[in-house]
Amino acid sequence: MSGYSVLPEGNFFLYHQNCAIYKLAIRYRQLCILEPRLMETLLGAKVSRQQYILKDQPICGYLIESKRQPT
Repeated sequence: MSGYSVLPEGNFFLYHQNCAIYKLAIRYRQLCILEPRLMETLLGAKVSRQQYILKDQPICGYLIESKRQPT
């Protein structure tokens, strides 16, 4: 299950409440490194992981910085 929130600054917070590749990610952490890089490539925006299931947090959460400036 994934979702997102629009933040007041025009940025977005994308989150996954479960991990489709959890069992693989435990063994191959490289998969987790690639996820935000893939998002950056597809979205053309800076993406940073804020929360991480593999660090015993409830979700994987990503801050996606909007390219547009707030008015």
